[in-house]
Amino acid sequence: MEHITHLGVVPLPGAPSRVPLSINLHVGPRATTTTGLAHAAALGRPEYLAITVVGEINGHTVDLGVRAEADLDSLPTTIEELAATEPVAGLIADFGHRLAEATWYLTVSGLAYDDRIVAGLTADDVDFLRHCLTNLERHWWEGIDAANAGAAQPQRDTPPSPGFLNIEPTPSAYQGIARLAGTELTRIMDYRKRLDRLLDLTRQTTSDDADDHGQPQ
Repeated sequence: MEHITHLGVVPLPGAPSRVPLSINLHVGPRATTTTGLAHAAALGRPEYLAITVVGEINGHTVDLGVRAEADLDSLPTTIEELAATEPVAGLIADFGHRLAEATWYLTVSGLAYDDRIVAGLTADDVDFLRHCLTNLERHWWEGIDAANAGAAQPQRDTPPSPGFLNIEPTPSAYQGIARLAGTELTRIMDYRKRLDRLLDLTRQTTSDDADDHGQPQ
């Protein structure tokens, strides 16, 4: 029978929101195969030791099969030291990569939940959308400035041109326009911040992959 010992919890590195990872030690008898017995003889012990990493997202356990047999004579005294030690550090990185791959697969499959729709976008796509939102943000700032200026200036008593109506908002109406524009501006700024976080995470992941493969950045 396999015995499982919970060693501690660490956050998934680089995640924009906290994704706790549970680090567990598994101890159990080896399979009585020729390979298993030979491996046990080489290590000098009949049981196997394995480390697993399991995540939790929105209260749901996420087991992506991240597991590695470990030849450990002793364990670090803190979970932080353990997380920085191989094979645990590699398993944590592997969990992050598998989670990213699973997320991408679910995204490009067009899955949606309730009113949330996912879309498969490249980093260039997200960067372009962020550029568009930045321009839109500037537009709303200009609208707010114009409305505030209109609220502050005296009402003009200029007769309309022939065939036209001269309708100008009152100061309170200008203030209402500024408030509405401010609401839209807040919404746009929130969208842009979300895209900023996505781009930062993508670039960090790309940089980590380059480091893992020894590629120049």
